[in-house]
Amino acid sequence: MCEEVKVFSDGSCIKGKVGAAAVLFRDSQEKRVARKHLGPDCEHTVFEAEVVGLTLAAELICAKWNIESVMLGEDSQAAIRAMRGAMGASGRHLVDRFHKQVEVAKLWHMGMEVKLRWTLGHVGIAENEWVDEEAKRAARGNFKKPTPESMQGPNPQEQVSRDTKALGGSQKKECYPPFQVAEI
Repeated sequence: MCEEVKVFSDGSCIKGKVGAAAVLFRDSQEKRVARKHLGPDCEHTVFEAEVVGLTLAAELICAKWNIESVMLGEDSQAAIRAMRGAMGASGRHLVDRFHKQVEVAKLWHMGMEVKLRWTLGHVGIAENEWVDEEAKRAARGNFKKPTPESMQGPNPQEQVSRDTKALGGSQKKECYPPFQVAEI
């Protein structure tokens, strides 16, 4: 089955600032963009931004029009591998947030097939180059669109202690996947 919707995500660090972005394409046309400025690189990592970008991608597929299948493109093998782990493991709050957002998207689009694929970066794939530029914009913090709902609230680093407290100091483990992870 050919994916009808493709969403590419990326994280970036520019001049000491970290950000993430996702761009949704339908029929090879850009339809929606989401960006998140995380903050300075002394508090955030590009890996963190890559995972936040995937969550932004999952949020973008919660659209009003029907989606039967979607491909999430990511150029970070580390971020893709992180998606295979157990829910609630230490430091996995961002991965958990991504998985929860995919579950919400699947409720919006019953029967939707979601595939997470590694996309080779910086080799001329137009959609991947586009999201790379959007991630750089997010890192710089120079955009006017509102932050998506799933990414509002405390920055990811602050959320770790809140999530741990909410779980009574322990971390619950659950297995995934709500989607297919393509082999790397």
